[in-house]
Amino acid sequence: MLPWHHRKSLSCNWEKNRCEKWTPHELSDINKTTRGVTAGILHRRAKNFGVLDSIVSGDEKWDCYDNTTRKQQWLDVGDLPKSTPKLDFYGKKVMLRFRWNSKGLVYFELLESCQTVTADLYGRQLDHVNKALGRQGVDTTSTKLLHDSTSSHVAKITAQKIEKLGWEVLPHAPNSPDTALSNFHLFRLMQHSLAERHFKNHDEGKK
Repeated sequence: MLPWHHRKSLSCNWEKNRCEKWTPHELSDINKTTRGVTAGILHRRAKNFGVLDSIVSGDEKWDCYDNTTRKQQWLDVGDLPKSTPKLDFYGKKVMLRFRWNSKGLVYFELLESCQTVTADLYGRQLDHVNKALGRQGVDTTSTKLLHDSTSSHVAKITAQKIEKLGWEVLPHAPNSPDTALSNFHLFRLMQHSLAERHFKNHDEGKK
């Protein structure tokens, strides 16, 4: 039998059996082409000076009261790992809605448990965002909004609100949440920050 340090060295080179990563949708050829075209448009627009600073993006995220996480454990041979209760998907949680730009957070709100995301609610939020941008000294007439194609974002009421504000809507390919800015610049950081945090009520979660 090989000495332990040789076995440990060899084990680092073994292949690992891993499952595929879940994706929200099976992308068709048309979806893939649309994503490529949209990315090309945004890339060309980004070359213009000042465009990135004029973009307002944002999203929604469920924040749970219980943020228990599983951890890796060092165990002796024959020992059983400690168990971690599975989180209740239907447990207490609040929805965080926020908008941000290159300077940082512009506006956020936590919805009450009984509230749902509607076009009227989204329109009121855009008004708050417009006022917040004005307080930052931003010329809101040049604001470019980057959001996904959920029903509240593409509703007729929302389109009328955006037109009234004088904003431009940047293209975002359908079925592509993995290209949303917030997934890379905020959600992951929030997940790490909230790990092992527990909240008793809405006010604690907001703080």
